[in-house]
Amino acid sequence: MKNWIIYIILIFSFSTCKKYEQGPGFSLLSKRKRVIGTWHPQVVFNPNNILQIYNYQGEMSFFEDDSFREITPTYEFEGTWAFSPDNEDLLVYNPGLIKFKILRLKKNELWLLSESEEKEYHLIK
Repeated sequence: MKNWIIYIILIFSFSTCKKYEQGPGFSLLSKRKRVIGTWHPQVVFNPNNILQIYNYQGEMSFFEDDSFREITPTYEFEGTWAFSPDNEDLLVYNPGLIKFKILRLKKNELWLLSESEEKEYHLIK
């Protein structure tokens, strides 16, 4: 019995594949469960990796019913969200499409790349 437990641990240790560039390598929570919640931008980088925003007064919320809301001091944006078929992108609709490449998706940390805006967002719960 002990041999089976060691064998299973070794399989998980050596077979973890990162779905996203920045991880995580393994998570017990589904991608959907990790995305759902209210996120606050920690930093935003422009294409030259220069810190652009570090004290952003806003939040982005992804809800269980596939709705999405972004609130800032100057506007409120509502729509729906989904994963791309390959689960590598986060898609936000209102009424147009905003596509974010997921770089990192942890329980309390989300890194998104907006190729259309040429910005990288680091968000925390």
